[in-house]
Amino acid sequence: MASLEVSEMVLETADDEIEVRVDDLVTYFNIESPEMHLSVQITALLTDLNQGLIGEGTPLAQVLLGSTTGDEVVLRVPGKAAATLRIHEVYRKESAQPEIA
Repeated sequence: MASLEVSEMVLETADDEIEVRVDDLVTYFNIESPEMHLSVQITALLTDLNQGLIGEGTPLAQVLLGSTTGDEVVLRVPGKAAATLRIHEVYRKESAQPEIA
């Protein structure tokens, strides 16, 4: 799993309509294998698949960024069949200071 523990993060639900951004932990699944959920944390630079970290410049991060819970995105990687992924959950690190509206 990613370097941040889920206990340090807040679950964003479909009702929140929060877009995935860098530092979020995203759980998703391929619609052809809905029982197999995968989780990755999007980072600014670092990619370490063994720890579930992907850099924001990777193809997977690029399709996840900006999506919300329940969205379907299409991952296209040269030499592979396109894969449709559904965003299941988004966890966001709790902010030390509240946002001001």
